[in-house]
Amino acid sequence: MERSKLCDIYSGAPFAEQLRAFPRLRSVTIHTNKVTRKWHGIAWGTLRAVLSIPHLREFKLSQLHFCPTLRHGEELNVESLAPITSFHYLLHHPRGRRSFPTETAALTAVLAKLCDRLETLVLMSESVSIDALARLRWPHLRKLVFYGTPWTNLSAPFVSLCSGMQSLRCLSLKLNPPPDTMIQPVWPQGFACSFPWPELERLVISYPDPQDQIYDHLPLSLHALSLRCWQHLYIQWFLYQKGVTYSPDRDMLLRASTMLSILQRCSTLALDHLEVEYRADEEEDALLRYIATTFPHLKSLKIHRYRPAFHHEDVHPAQIADALTPLAELSHLKLFLDFVPQKGQKDIVQEAAAVFAHSLTSSLHLVTIYYAHAIWRVFDVVAGCVHEQQMTYRG
Repeated sequence: MERSKLCDIYSGAPFAEQLRAFPRLRSVTIHTNKVTRKWHGIAWGTLRAVLSIPHLREFKLSQLHFCPTLRHGEELNVESLAPITSFHYLLHHPRGRRSFPTETAALTAVLAKLCDRLETLVLMSESVSIDALARLRWPHLRKLVFYGTPWTNLSAPFVSLCSGMQSLRCLSLKLNPPPDTMIQPVWPQGFACSFPWPELERLVISYPDPQDQIYDHLPLSLHALSLRCWQHLYIQWFLYQKGVTYSPDRDMLLRASTMLSILQRCSTLALDHLEVEYRADEEEDALLRYIATTFPHLKSLKIHRYRPAFHHEDVHPAQIADALTPLAELSHLKLFLDFVPQKGQKDIVQEAAAVFAHSLTSSLHLVTIYYAHAIWRVFDVVAGCVHEQQMTYRG
């Protein structure tokens, strides 16, 4: 069982010794593409040896567990580690992933040694103890990102558990709830505390809760806000159709009217980037006009807009463009418009891009519109006309 969990390719001290031979080495990434082996991981001896390389400043582990088990006779001793400033641990699996008590303990031990110097921390929610992180102090942490499934049994609200990160500039909660899971708000109603991240500049919250008090307390330093699904709903549907994940829950997608109610509590912010994901309803035009008039200095706007359920009327790009006209400083517009599929249709994506290029500000340089099959088409805007780039991209 032990061998099935631990990777023998990277062998502790010899592997680390090879890396030490590169005195200018600052970053190490350990990654595998074999996502089907989802219980495979790196042994404690290897991790400790690599993390102790004196000149290392960045460590990334992807698609491999962080010490899922200990070998016979091993203990989680952490004597000294390199002064690492960036620590990334990512392990995605479409149908959820398994966590191991040893992994949580190993991460806790390592982060307790690194917390004084870390500036960037990217973690899987299932693998760490938030309570343990809350007992540490993070004087230099600027960026915190969580992937995985939402927490359901926190000992206290998230806003209080991460209060020791007062220098935080970027907080991203990219959490994807499995079926029948309730997401806890970042700041529940009735919970009294002061905002713990006074210099926060960027905030990403997946599946925003309109009852969450955090939107009443966002600091004026915030200039980028993303309220979206994780992953985007169209990506979830794409993966579901491929048979690799659960059927997405459309009911968790906010309606335009609910998204409007959240943004109305953020009216004092001077945003230059905004991303929203919602299902259209009778308040969609009001939402878009509110965005354009309340955040007139937006440079980048991403809209992921879905038709109402069982609604087969196509979107009208001219109406959306008209609502966004006040955005005089907009440079990049990215749109998922949920076009109604039709055989033999004209190139509605290019036509839509032309509408936005003609109607919006002269500062607009780039329009990106979803096409199909997780493919986006990118258009340069020159003098109000669109010119499609040769390269499209997925995402």
